[in-house]
Amino acid sequence: MAKKSSKSKDSKNESGIPDPWKDMMELLDMLKNDSKKGEIAGGDIESYSLEYIKEHPELFTELTYDPQNPSLLDINVDKVYRMHIHASLKHSPVKVVRKLVIPSNLRLEHFANILLAAFGWDGSHLYQFIIGRRDKLFVPIKQYEQGYHSRRKFDAMNYVVGDVLDEKGAEITFEYDFGDSWEHKIRLSKIEETTEDVEIEVVGGEGACPPDDCGGVWGYANLLRCLSEDADPEDREDALDWLGEKFDPKAFNLAAARSDVEYYVEHIDSSF
Repeated sequence: MAKKSSKSKDSKNESGIPDPWKDMMELLDMLKNDSKKGEIAGGDIESYSLEYIKEHPELFTELTYDPQNPSLLDINVDKVYRMHIHASLKHSPVKVVRKLVIPSNLRLEHFANILLAAFGWDGSHLYQFIIGRRDKLFVPIKQYEQGYHSRRKFDAMNYVVGDVLDEKGAEITFEYDFGDSWEHKIRLSKIEETTEDVEIEVVGGEGACPPDDCGGVWGYANLLRCLSEDADPEDREDALDWLGEKFDPKAFNLAAARSDVEYYVEHIDSSF
């Protein structure tokens, strides 16, 4: 897949993904030898937030977005593809799947929020995209701004889906809620060349989204056990009280999933 022409080869690591940490290290070396910038020279590298990068973008890996207005798509990508995404909840006691069509230049952070909307999560927890065995972690801009930096973490707003899924069958993991640790397998099931705009949409799915804060896959399995017809009546009543409403683990409302994703996309588009 075509890569972004705006990226400099000098700022890329062996995987081909630009590494802002390398630039930060070089900046620190420069600051330590620059008396004019003595106020911040020699400071803890983790104290440098995205706010400083915004003020001095020329000193870091080139941002592909306006920090004040992070658009839905990166228009600087050389070629855009239509991507068919198969997203499934790992280790779930009930099959939970969402199928989407997206453009390859969709920013990763927006893709994360679209996944949350498509599944039905309330979006109140942290999340990250995981490459390989946590070799690389793409995190939301707010998490990146707060200084949770490491050599493996990258600003998800600065990369697009095509940077991490570049061929049919490629897979990454999307983790939501680090306490419950809901892991989703994101697979590129089909990729097509196109000269037309690609509409972001949910095209299929299966299974209900588990309730937030139910304790991960093991807690969800226990919740379903408590809701079963042969469960202890007291356990069942407690589970229903906690849920506050009826819950069908096999239910999936395609219209609702589409509506939630469309609402997000329209909200982002109307923000600029």
